[in-house]
Amino acid sequence: MSDPLLWVPRVEDLPPSPLPLPHMVWSVLYGRGYSTPDALQKCLKSTLHDLRNPFSLDGMESAVSRLVTAFKKKETVCVYADFDLDGTSGLALLMTGLQGLGFEKLIPCQPRRLEEGYGVHVNLIENIRQTAQVLVTVDVGTSAVEVLTQAQNQGLDVIVTDHHLPGKTLPEVLALINPNKGHCPSGLHHLAGVGVAFYLFLAVRRALLEQDLIKDPINPKSLLDFFVIGTITDMVDLRDENRILTQHGLWQLTHTQRPGFRALLEKLDLAERPLTSQDVALRIAPKLNALSRLETNLRPIDILLETEQSRAYEMVDQVLALNAERVRLQKSAESEAMETLLQKKPKNFVWVRSNNFHRGVIGLVATKLSQQWNLPAFVGSLDSTGRIVGSSRVPSLSNINLVEALTAANVALERFGGHKQAAGFELNTTKEEEFSHLLTKHFSDLPPNPPSQFIYDAEGELEDISAELMGWHEHLGPFGAKFENPIYRLKNLQLSQCKEMRGGHLRLSFSSAKGHKRIGVWFSPQQNQDQVREFLHSKKKVEALVELEWNHYQGNKTLQLQIKDLRACSERCSREQTANFLNSD
Repeated sequence: MSDPLLWVPRVEDLPPSPLPLPHMVWSVLYGRGYSTPDALQKCLKSTLHDLRNPFSLDGMESAVSRLVTAFKKKETVCVYADFDLDGTSGLALLMTGLQGLGFEKLIPCQPRRLEEGYGVHVNLIENIRQTAQVLVTVDVGTSAVEVLTQAQNQGLDVIVTDHHLPGKTLPEVLALINPNKGHCPSGLHHLAGVGVAFYLFLAVRRALLEQDLIKDPINPKSLLDFFVIGTITDMVDLRDENRILTQHGLWQLTHTQRPGFRALLEKLDLAERPLTSQDVALRIAPKLNALSRLETNLRPIDILLETEQSRAYEMVDQVLALNAERVRLQKSAESEAMETLLQKKPKNFVWVRSNNFHRGVIGLVATKLSQQWNLPAFVGSLDSTGRIVGSSRVPSLSNINLVEALTAANVALERFGGHKQAAGFELNTTKEEEFSHLLTKHFSDLPPNPPSQFIYDAEGELEDISAELMGWHEHLGPFGAKFENPIYRLKNLQLSQCKEMRGGHLRLSFSSAKGHKRIGVWFSPQQNQDQVREFLHSKKKVEALVELEWNHYQGNKTLQLQIKDLRACSERCSREQTANFLNSD
């Protein structure tokens, strides 16, 4: 299904390190642009004192002045947030933070994913106008030009906090705090929605303290468990302020006393151990997202703000049951999609739709298909009225722009929007053929994609993978967008054992000529059974691209390799044949 992947070193020529760092650690940092002593110190030892001034954000002065007035007059403030985990965590952060500062009248508001969809909705704003004097948005509002301008003109003071790119015009509101709006000098463009909300809280807290209006305010660090959820799940750059705050946020989440988080961590067997960004992205976030994807009366914000531990346990049981249903719906849709696509194999893009696809999982299905076929994937859910709601994704190593693709097919669409690598769209079945034709033309006109690449950060032998290196590796974290988990190329490995685990994943045993041994896990490998049998029985040396991780089991932790790719030392193993791996011992 996919072309062979090239293994490309991030660094071709590594100069000597200016600081005493292990070779592989220096290779990781140098390849990511940290080459001077000052840059290395900033990356490895940044503190909260390195954060930029929240008042550097354009619009912050006006927003804080109005919120201080609302505090003094005991006015009602409504916090309106997007339904995704960035908006939800920002809503929880502001509600908790402002309450901790002494705001007495706060109202939360969120649209529902399936019922109402993304954006600022007129009917919700009308309801807010009846009860609140100030509206603060989180992770939404920059593109809601008409509805928010009208709300401001009708007497509702509107403060927008957002991070999305603007259109040609901006809403005329009391304050628009968005580091990406085009004329903001803050340099905080990497913040997610929850990050901008956190900076608003910091500024309000400072103003109230300076005016001697509060004596014992809430500690900002206590809110960083919310910050880390939204920042990691929204896949913004984990550099600069995001890196610093996420480091502290992971510690705060590990030690959180919030009943909802405590119950979730315990049920997921994540309690009482240091959490990583991968734990948040792969273990915690999908469970919370299942609530909005399947749209029940229980929402993620309810988990985040719950104050009773017994009720939190009941909620999390519902979360896990709903997530199991989400998994079932996703697997069913993926199976049907693959069956359809195998009958007529896609060339430049994947397009599949069905009335059996639940709207809440189409984004996940698009992600899976884009990776399996190494093509941009467009997946639609068809309803009884002939309306198709779609979601699109690109492969993780692709530079294709989905917004450009959907713009090229705009005449066939009722609406679309999103980001370069993830976007949504809607159309009627009467326009489906035209939609497919326009996408075909768009992708045919694009220059050929260069071969997909696995870029690795450092290379070494199995004996280099030590507890000392793992210590440094952990210190390099947290990992995420623009500061990805390092990939290490390990050479001269002997594959000595392979077992298939549940779900088709593989557990591999490696050894070196010097007698060192490590266990590796390979999730959903695209490796041919006969080739790996050859590695096992011919004793042919192999090399692997790996990430490092701790395996936690029954209270113990062991260092293990997460395999990203595997090949014979001098040849590329095929990724074009379907794996059907059996126990090989």
